[in-house]
Amino acid sequence: MQGVEDKIHKKIKYSGRGKVYFSTDFVKYGNSESVTKALSSLNKKGALIRLTDEFSNDNNVKTQGKFLPIVEEFNRNYLNATSNGNKRNETNAITVFSKKIQKLMLDANQDLLRIKQETNIIRLIASDAVLQKLDLLTLAYDNSMEVSNKTMNYFL
Repeated sequence: MQGVEDKIHKKIKYSGRGKVYFSTDFVKYGNSESVTKALSSLNKKGALIRLTDEFSNDNNVKTQGKFLPIVEEFNRNYLNATSNGNKRNETNAITVFSKKIQKLMLDANQDLLRIKQETNIIRLIASDAVLQKLDLLTLAYDNSMEVSNKTMNYFL
């Protein structure tokens, strides 16, 4: 028979990426104390951090996959408009680009909030070493968003 820790780990690992869990999601595997111990053990083993990293990496790939076609479309439409001297189409290319980038940034921000929720849950049971890594992760996310915002301001 599987222990509480094994059941929780399998549930998190095989439920698909990007899902946020709370300790109450695992009450069917054991009482509150056994669930907390299992989550703490998984955290010490680094299993929860690895799952968060996978989620983060998947979102980076997904965002880049959406960003590049937006830039390519903008370049194509804007260059076509400027080569034909069509100011209206230039403005339209910029407007469409801006709207698509705003949507992309909104989606990326929602993903970032989900990651922060996950790390906040992990912080409740984390060791000092894991807390330091989470602090670095938060700093990296904040820096990434700052660079993204500066980049977007350059285009707009």
